[in-house]
Amino acid sequence: MSNMPYPMVDRGTYGDPVHGIMDPKLFHSSLLNPQYMPKTTTTTSSSSPTPPKPFLRVPFPTGAFWTNLILQPTPDHSLSYPIVSYPYSYKWSPSVLQMSYPYLQRFQDNISIRDAFKPDIIFGSAETLTTRNVVKFDSLSVSLRWFGGGSSTTSTSSSSTKKTLNRDIIQEEEEEEANHHDDYYYDEVEPYWESYIVQGSPYTTIKYKHITPVITPLSIFQDVQCLDALSSTTGDNSNRGVCKVMYEPPPNRTPQDSTNKLLHGTQFLLHSQENLYWLVFASKPITLSFDTITKHTITSSDGVYTGVLRFALVPPTLSHYPDASSLSLSSGVKQLIYHSNVYPTGGEVSWDFFNTHKNNNTSDTDDSSMRMNNVGTIKFKYNVMLMTTTSTSDTTATNNNYLAEKNNLLMLSLPHHALPSDMMLKTFDLEYNCIKGKMKPVVGAEWSYNETLTFVDFDDEEAKQALSLQPSNNNTQHFNPTIIREILKQVQEDLTRVLPTLDENVYGFGKQVARLAQLVHIARRMNEVSSSLSLSNDLGYVVDQGADILHSFLTAFLTNKERDKLVYDANLGGMITLDGLKNTEADFGNGRYNDHHFHYGYILYACAIMGDINATFVSEYGHFVDPLLFDVAHSSYSHSNSEPLDGAFFPLARYKSWFDGHSFASGLFPFGNGKSQESSSESVNCYYGAYLWSIIRSKSDGFGNKEENKKLVDFARLLLATEIRGAKTYWHMHPPDTSDAKLENDPAIYSSRLAQNYMVGNLGMMDVTCSTWFGHEPLYVHMINFIPITAITSELFDRTYIEGEYNYLSLRYQEVQMAWRGYVICDEAMVDPNSAWAKASNIYSPELDSALSKSQVLYWISTRRGFNLPNSSGTSDETPSTVANGGSALCYQNKKCGQQGLTGECCPAANGVVLGCCDILSSDSDKSSTANSSSCIANEKCAAAGLEGDCCPAPGGIHLGCCDSTPSSVRQTEVSANKTESNSSSCSQVENCALLGLIGECCPTPDGVYLGCCDEQR
Repeated sequence: MSNMPYPMVDRGTYGDPVHGIMDPKLFHSSLLNPQYMPKTTTTTSSSSPTPPKPFLRVPFPTGAFWTNLILQPTPDHSLSYPIVSYPYSYKWSPSVLQMSYPYLQRFQDNISIRDAFKPDIIFGSAETLTTRNVVKFDSLSVSLRWFGGGSSTTSTSSSSTKKTLNRDIIQEEEEEEANHHDDYYYDEVEPYWESYIVQGSPYTTIKYKHITPVITPLSIFQDVQCLDALSSTTGDNSNRGVCKVMYEPPPNRTPQDSTNKLLHGTQFLLHSQENLYWLVFASKPITLSFDTITKHTITSSDGVYTGVLRFALVPPTLSHYPDASSLSLSSGVKQLIYHSNVYPTGGEVSWDFFNTHKNNNTSDTDDSSMRMNNVGTIKFKYNVMLMTTTSTSDTTATNNNYLAEKNNLLMLSLPHHALPSDMMLKTFDLEYNCIKGKMKPVVGAEWSYNETLTFVDFDDEEAKQALSLQPSNNNTQHFNPTIIREILKQVQEDLTRVLPTLDENVYGFGKQVARLAQLVHIARRMNEVSSSLSLSNDLGYVVDQGADILHSFLTAFLTNKERDKLVYDANLGGMITLDGLKNTEADFGNGRYNDHHFHYGYILYACAIMGDINATFVSEYGHFVDPLLFDVAHSSYSHSNSEPLDGAFFPLARYKSWFDGHSFASGLFPFGNGKSQESSSESVNCYYGAYLWSIIRSKSDGFGNKEENKKLVDFARLLLATEIRGAKTYWHMHPPDTSDAKLENDPAIYSSRLAQNYMVGNLGMMDVTCSTWFGHEPLYVHMINFIPITAITSELFDRTYIEGEYNYLSLRYQEVQMAWRGYVICDEAMVDPNSAWAKASNIYSPELDSALSKSQVLYWISTRRGFNLPNSSGTSDETPSTVANGGSALCYQNKKCGQQGLTGECCPAANGVVLGCCDILSSDSDKSSTANSSSCIANEKCAAAGLEGDCCPAPGGIHLGCCDSTPSSVRQTEVSANKTESNSSSCSQVENCALLGLIGECCPTPDGVYLGCCDEQR
């Protein structure tokens, strides 16, 4: 973007330069900006200061799955921390590439599943290597290259072989060009080998250029064999499967006999001491030499090799390892052989949007959701090459061969990839697993799947229904003056008690200002409903007061008048805090790109509300907000071949892992589990905030054209949709129910032991835990993945999931700290808002989490389906969550039912049967009698008035005037009140309350609540 409003800084000025985080020499010079290239000559420095320059020629993807490769290595053998490209994991060093199948090292307990890196096979070369580089990257892959300029350590190349080097290179380059193979160019004279690490590939692919391959196992190889007997029976495989044993040491060999077994061909089978089998495919015939004495090395006996080798593990399960005889019968092995000819070198991610509800009669000016796109399509397009190319000058024939075979690419998909059934490979009896569960084989160079886009804006459908006063078929709730006044009174109190502080870190301030913004939004909605009810009081002043406060805090933050200022990192391309830059541990690692989407999502949400209220804010400060949007939700520059951009630039959707289907919060810190993320709900909140701000921004004058703005909004909606699907798939767990036949077709992602916890705390690429960075309590795990409470919460959490999840939490409710209690109540409100309303009376805003206030809790509860304030005006049908005796129909609200793990409705169940575990059946006769006499229908005048629920007393201890009898304690209170004129809390002392026939204490009630009839007493 141009006209960056924030200071553009060089990291080195503040003591955290790029070379302190990573080694620039690990990137090929074609990717580096000149000032970061290795210096070979001394240059004269200029006396004039130079502006800070980007590290790479393209935006640096700080959230990419492969960043562990370029961070500081581990102490052992200069190896990197692992990266994960499902189903495998990799480490690299100056001389080797280690490959692991982490699933085989799985450890499980009740709260975690952990896969570990163990180098099952190691790739290297006989020659001394001079350097290694990241040479290419995109949203789905990274390509690594090792350059070899030294002599071989195990073989000597003949002079005749050396003379053919340039000819071999030219011939292969011609073949690659004819097949549209490489889209980058390097000096091909220097020998090298490189690997294309592409997410979802069941093979590891390595290309060699005049260099000697060396393959070693974790311990030893048991044997090397030919694959002829296992060749695929499908398709034309005549050009592959060629292999023969050239020499095998005799059993009774003499000292003169060689100890090396020699095999020549293009298909081989490696068998390790750990009983792992590897299928090996060569693009050109190669002679492999296996030392039968040490059994530790396989190399090329011909010396240098130019061609491609592919390695595919035949995956065992945790309880069963295959043997050679079973491999010949495996349909999966045959498919791996058949599809080995096509390999990916990279991939592109793209997206498109369409409207399945499009109506030809809908005009362009019709401001209806029917005109909005409701589906986003995500497309993966893999760049592929063929192992067997035709060396010919007839490029047409070569292209036809390429086009015919490229769609035979075999890849593996994750559970959330909703791919068409015709792409799934039906006959494949092998099972590749990763931390995200079983991967499914897919054939095709292009994938696409759809995501449903949200129409939720600042309020969800349940809230809009409650606010509209238009009952739907399944919802008869509506607001009444009592609810409006109570919520507005709380908003006014909160506007003085829980304001942000400019001395807070960026995350804390973000939560606080988002809370303030929601207070303003609630006041605005209550004022609108109040106007529709023609209430006498004008409540607009509350909205204005809140909006002024919100405006002052936001503008101070955006213009760097707070302590922790925002700056633009000109080296790596992103918005960071000055504190985070100066101290890598400050602001939760913000300076090294941890958690930006958590931090800035709150800010974007608050700015969207401010902009919706005040269009001037958008025109005056929109350009200050946009960099925060672009930092986390930019839609351009996703790969190393992107065109350079002048000025400030940002990577594509910094934290989104397109293959994983969700974001990872990790920045440029090395972790042993690859990338990871804790708070899935805050990640959703980021893209929700980005979506809301893009809506507001697109309405402002001079901000793009109509079509560009629509794409901006839709892209944010797509990021939001994928994040919600990812959270539901990989964070929200459903304990298995053996009676549920659907589980046979929809297997759980995780073990049943882990699923008993209902919620994942932290998800890495090699581990999943039901714990958090700050504690192991189940409450922490659930609530950090529940916050904040906004309109999008109802789309993130399905009601059926919440029923089971809250049943799990309710058993621990008494242990809930006040800071979290508001969230737990909001959780309950999604299944039983009436019970939640009663609990909300005992919370206090200053003691809640900094992203929540009591006003938000009350607003959320009162807009949930099924909410009915017991003494609300108007009539309503009895809701499923409450019954006439004042008890609850929900299983978890009945102790014995909850202890049995039952969910849904029990008392009665949907068919009207009251289960034996219900509280009402276990009550003694006196309790039952008391409960019955408290109900409205048990008191003649209350029943005649059409009242339902409890009246005598009503919730809060108030006995209505229609009650058949009044308890002596209440009568005594009334007598005392009449004798003491100063006791203005008495219902009889307040005219409006007395006219309603209320008795006892009203202003306030014994639990501190001021009823709607108390206006003059407040």
